[in-house]
Amino acid sequence: MNEFLTWDVLATLGGASIAVSAMTEIIKYYAKVNPKWIVLVLSMVVMYGVQIVYYQTYEVGDYLMSALNGIVVAGMSIGVFEGIIKNFEK
Repeated sequence: MNEFLTWDVLATLGGASIAVSAMTEIIKYYAKVNPKWIVLVLSMVVMYGVQIVYYQTYEVGDYLMSALNGIVVAGMSIGVFEGIIKNFEK
């Protein structure tokens, strides 16, 4: 394994959730914004990025599905934050 994060991994629910959680923690350190908004924006950016770069499809239905997947990834990332990271911060 030469790479930590590939498009194949990022296209999965677990890979996208981990990437969004990690990016959120970094951005949250520098920006004074509610982390849940950061998670939502990053989830949409990651899922649209996967749709454009990895799948290379440009249909309207595919973008709607990416938006739905972005909401699912945001929910998973918030769950990771609430369940794991918040307990370490205590």
